[in-house]
Amino acid sequence: MVKYVVVRLHNLVQDILNWDHLYFSGCLQKPVHIISDNLDLENVNSVNLRAT
Repeated sequence: MVKYVVVRLHNLVQDILNWDHLYFSGCLQKPVHIISDNLDLENVNSVNLRAT
């Protein structure tokens, strides 16, 4: 099964760092493939994984 999400980068970063809605921060605790060339997003996701 494949799931995908399209989201604004700002909303994604806010949810990952602040756990506002727990949707994206929860999804990113599983193995994911981020299709982006944004190094900041990878760093933010690393922060989320260390916080769990």
